[in-house]
Amino acid sequence: MESAVPPVPVKSQAAVRFVTFNVNGTKTLCNYHPWNKMRSFDKIFGYLFADIITLQELKVQKDNLDHELNEIPNYRSFVTLATNRKGYSGVGVFVRIPADEESDQIKSCLAVVHAEEGITGYLKSSQSTTSYRDLNNIGGYPDISEVLANEIDFQGRCVVLELGNMMVIISVYCFANSMGTEQGEFHRVLFLRCILERAEKLQQMGKTVVIMGDINVSRDLIDNEVYLREGIADKSLIPPIYNDGAHFEEANKTAVLQFRTASQPRSLLNSFIKDKYNDSGILHDTFREHHGRVMRSYSVWNTLKNTRPLNIGSRIDLILCSTTLLNKFKKCEILPWLMGSDHCPVIADFEPDESFDSFPFSKQPLSFEARYHYKTHNGCKIDSFFKSRSQSKITPTRVAKPPKSASYQYTSRKKQNPGCFKSSNNNFADIEQQFFLDSYSDQEAKNKDGRSTDMESFKRILSVAAGPPLCDHNEPCVLRVCKKESKNKGRKFWCCSRAPRPDENSNKVDEYRCNTFQWQ
Repeated sequence: MESAVPPVPVKSQAAVRFVTFNVNGTKTLCNYHPWNKMRSFDKIFGYLFADIITLQELKVQKDNLDHELNEIPNYRSFVTLATNRKGYSGVGVFVRIPADEESDQIKSCLAVVHAEEGITGYLKSSQSTTSYRDLNNIGGYPDISEVLANEIDFQGRCVVLELGNMMVIISVYCFANSMGTEQGEFHRVLFLRCILERAEKLQQMGKTVVIMGDINVSRDLIDNEVYLREGIADKSLIPPIYNDGAHFEEANKTAVLQFRTASQPRSLLNSFIKDKYNDSGILHDTFREHHGRVMRSYSVWNTLKNTRPLNIGSRIDLILCSTTLLNKFKKCEILPWLMGSDHCPVIADFEPDESFDSFPFSKQPLSFEARYHYKTHNGCKIDSFFKSRSQSKITPTRVAKPPKSASYQYTSRKKQNPGCFKSSNNNFADIEQQFFLDSYSDQEAKNKDGRSTDMESFKRILSVAAGPPLCDHNEPCVLRVCKKESKNKGRKFWCCSRAPRPDENSNKVDEYRCNTFQWQ
């Protein structure tokens, strides 16, 4: 019989909840209670009251990335996968789509304006030939060569989102270097440096930053039970009294300071975080800000040694924020009772408490959105349109000829439409043969409901199935309807998804809407 678990802390309606959870493989998560009662990500996210949630170690491949992860109901998905090692690492960020009745502040916090894969900006979406760095949408890119950047960005470890309130979410799965190799340590430090350098540059641009994920660094001695027990056992540390971290650190001051700088990754991370030991930091550890120097609050345990029941773990899953956001984070909690991984979820609730000029909420498609980036937005491949539900092979007979009493007259398609499908880039000729007999003209083909089934209709259907075209920003266009009083009123067209520019006659390609226009 499955034991009851404590409830997840309820979120205020005025708050946006950030959640980070290293799931150690999405395929096994639903084998554990309480996730086995849900068996879908939208229910899991709803159980956590998650508005912006990042999952690390997805451990899925591009070929078997399913729609449950790419197209989660009521959430937008942004996923990066390792390209150099299959079924390794992987980070996903999922942003809730707000309801119409929610406040403008909440909508702005959930409006994804830009999305990027990787931390360095050298990567590009699958629908673009231009790197994120050259587009310079989010900005603040670290100083690093493209060769070195590719060594860390191809491992599926970082997703960067910019929201409508100028908040940038950096979701990460940092290197652990479990094997202790020299190259592994180099990549570990390089990746962490790029994260912190970019956070600093973004803040210099006037943006706020939230870094969330598996940082793979224990910041303090009180964040690592193994070191605590070893020190107490060999009497190099004075034991704590009632888990009072402040008293313990005061009694073991030298050991505490040595631990904070004992490794290069730990020293680098602590140099950017403001706390009682560092007044010059630019980021804040939300858990420490709300719980002080509390001890034995851990987010990961060694499953091979089964140390979770004894709470022999460490705290390496963090939610860090800019100074200007600190007073808006109302709580941060670790949820160690939730199983399913060697890690547990960490939550933080953010409450925007003032009005600000922000980007209006829009579900504008983004090229790095998972359903477009991995080309799963069609729901199925195009060849499935020509297969029966039983997956039987298509027979040579396509459309039954009408009875002799019908008024149709024989007309050769080739003569009537010379050169219509000459282009080698156009596959409509093959599709046409699946739906029409040569004895029918485009104008004569009708389905049983009397609706037109001419080739223009199928072109429109297939253009939607193929996804939106790209605008001059290399971003997916949006579909709009012509409302102007003219012969084209009611007709649909593709255009840039960005906000209209104040100077309508400009041909610039900048943060405003470009001049891309295409009838559907």
